[in-house]
Amino acid sequence: MPAQKRLQTVCHNIAHHAASGLSFVHPELPKACRAAGLKFTDVNLLAPHPYPAGLKPLKPLEMAFAVMKQRFETMLAAENFKTEDLSGMLLRFDFYGAKDDYCSNCHALMISKQGNEFREAVDSIGNAVKFDESLGK
Repeated sequence: MPAQKRLQTVCHNIAHHAASGLSFVHPELPKACRAAGLKFTDVNLLAPHPYPAGLKPLKPLEMAFAVMKQRFETMLAAENFKTEDLSGMLLRFDFYGAKDDYCSNCHALMISKQGNEFREAVDSIGNAVKFDESLGK
């Protein structure tokens, strides 16, 4: 098995990807969360069909999260890991302080089968933000 520290790289990369415009969740995700009265939402990338709980189903978001799951699996494979090597992979999108619907913070929490936790939190332009310690609790 490859070195566990390589999972930090994957955690870092998926957080940056998810917060960026390349994830295609913006501007639909902030709008859907606002309509549901949510300031943040979580996505489990290990779920068969990752989609935030409590949000009305929207085809563009369903497709964006399906592609994000595939992208995550590709990132894992690039580091010689599989989803079976993990016991958890959660993303939290929050919109605190967002200046528009194309911005959010993304907090990533990855847990290996060995119980090691990897964390990353970034804003929409890649700057580090404080990790939300309530993620995964």
